[in-house]
Amino acid sequence: MKALPLLLLTCLLSLSAAAQHSLTVTFSGLESRKGDVLFSLRDENGEPVKEIIVPIPNSGVVKYTVSNLPSGTYTAACFHDENQNKELDKGMFGIPTEIYGFSNNARGTMGPPDLEDQRFTIAGDVTMDIRLE
Repeated sequence: MKALPLLLLTCLLSLSAAAQHSLTVTFSGLESRKGDVLFSLRDENGEPVKEIIVPIPNSGVVKYTVSNLPSGTYTAACFHDENQNKELDKGMFGIPTEIYGFSNNARGTMGPPDLEDQRFTIAGDVTMDIRLE
């Protein structure tokens, strides 16, 4: 009989360790309704976890929810792919011609921001806004 409470406790701990969460991202700063937003959810080291094409509706808020994420530290990056070529277009000297953004609205000075500035933690359901500039 003493084994039953121990078994129940073990099952509950296993369930909480495997908890899955969601991340809802709102994309603001879009200058047009053409194309898509290409969104990359990455691990804390910047390695892709999920690559998502987010269609831009004709009106209203542009947002996307990623479900079934384990607790952990992540980073995110996105850009407005106006011409839908699935590439961040760049002009002379490699300067992007399409607007882009990162988690925590981090900005770099001569390139992408440091990963430390982009990192965020998921330990429950998370909502964030990424401003594209």
